[in-house]
Amino acid sequence: MMAPRQGFRGNRKVIGQILRSDPGVGAALDKIADEVAARSGGQVEKGMTDRQTRIVKVGAADQAVDGVATKALGSLGLTLS
Repeated sequence: MMAPRQGFRGNRKVIGQILRSDPGVGAALDKIADEVAARSGGQVEKGMTDRQTRIVKVGAADQAVDGVATKALGSLGLTLS
């Protein structure tokens, strides 16, 4: 008889590698960032930390006064974190 499973344990090293290099992750980020940039009048910059990143740059005054990036993200049903 087999011992009962103790639950799912993710392999952090493999998950990190996927987040850094998987083209599907990058494509998903691009799709969201490109749409937010189009709706907010911003530009997308690709980056890398311990994972792939996308930054949508908008004018400081546009964000401070009108919240253009936050509103664009919200229009997609997402929130800023």
